[in-house]
Amino acid sequence: MNKTKRIIAYARSATLKGPNDPNSCMEQLLSISEWAEHNGHIMKSMLADYGHGGNSLSRNFFELLDQVKSEDRDFDAIVLTEPSRIARNSILLGNVLHICALAGVEVIFHKIQPSTVPSWVKNVFAGVVRK
Repeated sequence: MNKTKRIIAYARSATLKGPNDPNSCMEQLLSISEWAEHNGHIMKSMLADYGHGGNSLSRNFFELLDQVKSEDRDFDAIVLTEPSRIARNSILLGNVLHICALAGVEVIFHKIQPSTVPSWVKNVFAGVVRK
């Protein structure tokens, strides 16, 4: 059985899609919420960036990174549907994963199966875990 985690759900959509679009922020957050409940995790909060591209630096996500670095944060993991919700740029994605790893905050992409991870994402992960 998985250890119960205190999680922050994060969703991002570059366009303001309708609520029934599978890539809308609402659908991403609903999917994460269902996953968290199914796996017995505690949802501490939900955060979304509407209308921001994956390479935009003016997003709520970067305020979340300030919380990641904080000693008094109240969460153990950030859950997203898949890596491009953080960034579509491997350098930015790698930096974010590195910051989280150093702080001991797990980043979970709950919809990604290992066999479907794009090669550029695998390369980013490999760079983060190298010592």
